[in-house]
Amino acid sequence: MGAPDIFNADSVIFNGTVSFAQDPNFPAGAVGNNEIEASANIDASKLICHRAVTNVFAAPTVEPAASTYVIVHIAQAAGSLVAFRGVNTGTLAGSTSTGFGLNLFKSTSGGAFATVLSSTLRFDSTNTVLVSAAGTVASATFSAGDIFAMTCTLSGSSTAARGAAATMTWSEKYA
Repeated sequence: MGAPDIFNADSVIFNGTVSFAQDPNFPAGAVGNNEIEASANIDASKLICHRAVTNVFAAPTVEPAASTYVIVHIAQAAGSLVAFRGVNTGTLAGSTSTGFGLNLFKSTSGGAFATVLSSTLRFDSTNTVLVSAAGTVASATFSAGDIFAMTCTLSGSSTAARGAAATMTWSEKYA
């Protein structure tokens, strides 16, 4: 390979087509949103979407159901879980044995649901109302057709538990 040509100008303008003999190697950040025209006609299959879904299990003044299980997403393409966060939106008075747990499960190819978190996100009287907590994602990757469900389960006397919500965030190839 010969010595590279170096251009010391602030910009280079080409009045024609640019061809590369091999795949170009651009430095990180060299091509951003501003460098891609709105009419670039890029296939949707080349895009990765960052998505989030929130489920409210119970309003701030309502006790969550004894055990609530909600399907929140059916994967359209391969992807990766980014985060799972939960929050109590009402009061959680009383002892630490009273509260609720939030969890995220995945089913693959018709298999039984299995948690994707390292442990259930638990909320009790030690948590501050309207301060979200992050779950630890233990199994991040998923495939097209995988099904995700969130659960809310009560522990102890449920009379002090009010308000429960969770958000699942993921990146997925645009199908």
